[in-house]
Amino acid sequence: MMKIGVLTNPNSRKNKTKHGHEEQLRRVVGDWGIVRRTRSVEEVKDVVAEFLEADLAYWVADGGDGALHWMLNEGLRASAVSGAALPPISPSNGGTIDFVAGKVGIRTDVKGIIDRLVFAVQHKRPPVTVTLDTVRLLGFREKNSTAKINAVGFAAAIAGVGQKFFDYFYAQSNPNASTILTIIVQAVLGQLLQANQSIGGKRADRLRQLANGLLGAVPGVVKIDELLLPYSSFTAVHAGAIDINLGGVVRVFPLARTAGKLHLQAGSLQPWDIIRNLPSIFRGSAIHSPNIVESAGSTLTMEVPSGTHLRPVFDGEVYPEVSRVEVSLGPQVRIPVVDTRRS
Repeated sequence: MMKIGVLTNPNSRKNKTKHGHEEQLRRVVGDWGIVRRTRSVEEVKDVVAEFLEADLAYWVADGGDGALHWMLNEGLRASAVSGAALPPISPSNGGTIDFVAGKVGIRTDVKGIIDRLVFAVQHKRPPVTVTLDTVRLLGFREKNSTAKINAVGFAAAIAGVGQKFFDYFYAQSNPNASTILTIIVQAVLGQLLQANQSIGGKRADRLRQLANGLLGAVPGVVKIDELLLPYSSFTAVHAGAIDINLGGVVRVFPLARTAGKLHLQAGSLQPWDIIRNLPSIFRGSAIHSPNIVESAGSTLTMEVPSGTHLRPVFDGEVYPEVSRVEVSLGPQVRIPVVDTRRS
């Protein structure tokens, strides 16, 4: 009986150079499951519908955090129509950030995950599952319009430094943990150069431009749990359902460790406020500034002036051209935590 459904994205950064990867996955799954390749987001819908109809016990998303994001969202949409509950869904490891896998303690690669799940179903020894909270994000193109975006995930960089960071991060040909540190160092150098315009040259100008872009403010109105924040522009608007470790460099959303609460963060930090708080960001502790509000809360909204738009980054996926974002607590998701031991 088939028990495991594997969705593999050959376009993900970690799979692009793996020749014969799909066939290797099929060999590991054997007769215990289905392996399906998706080359676009549009193809995910058909795959999850097939997985739901097959009543599989476990799903595996083989790609980056984006593969998990789309599998989860299309799965939730399909289950709402069919009435079938989603099974536990496993993220894979070895990608650019893999923050969900890191959160639940998955250390092995996707073939190891599948191998352990096959062993579990063969021997009728189901793995422990961890239940994670999620963020629901609604995005509206214009005021009073219907939602353009209705998505569920784990971490949303709505505006400011977090959202702009991912623009620079994913612009690199092979982004990784060292890329995170490089962008941070370049932003600090660029801000230092802002204070010393006597230093010229193309490299100095590029660093100043990066600092301006990364640390610049976005006009808007933000509410956290209906509290209107006293700022007209923002350098940080973020929401997380789980505490996250980005590549072992940046640790964010510590308040999301409280079950049933989101870590909501919004403020108008000055560039040097952000730089002074880098040690806190590296440690995963609270930001120290009177110009930011951090809360273990339930809802956050942001609206920007007419003619301007947000492009929030949600689990690494960019959602462009929205003028209003509403964040709330989403449904809980079950993640199987595979054991590296077989005995």
